[in-house]
Amino acid sequence: MNRTQLNYAVQRLTEVASRKAIAIRAEQKAECEKRLAKLPVLTAAEFLRLIKGDKIKLKSPTGLVQSSGYYRREFADISDIFDMSAYSRPNDNDDAPEYAKRIEALNNAVESTKDQLVLGDEKAALASIEKLAKQKF
Repeated sequence: MNRTQLNYAVQRLTEVASRKAIAIRAEQKAECEKRLAKLPVLTAAEFLRLIKGDKIKLKSPTGLVQSSGYYRREFADISDIFDMSAYSRPNDNDDAPEYAKRIEALNNAVESTKDQLVLGDEKAALASIEKLAKQKF
């Protein structure tokens, strides 16, 4: 395999790996969106009903933060005051370890294929690229 063929094969391998990684990340985002769709959406009236029914608790009884020798209220969000864990939105990173393992397996397969390209037989390397393209991670 000459230099031009090797560069083409590596470029093709990189493109296949990139498409696979994008697909894995899109899957992760879709899973997050599914979880998000299942969450209840609280209206103001429902939120007040839950507070009055003692279903949502205060995180801090005072909510005061000491700053520069005096106390002031400092809240960025309602979830800083109330425990909203039952109603919190899922984070893309909630299932990151599972997807990180899949990305790692993809990267390992890519490295192995690159090794075959550079050090091995060209027909085996091209077959390896095709196998990688069809393989599910």
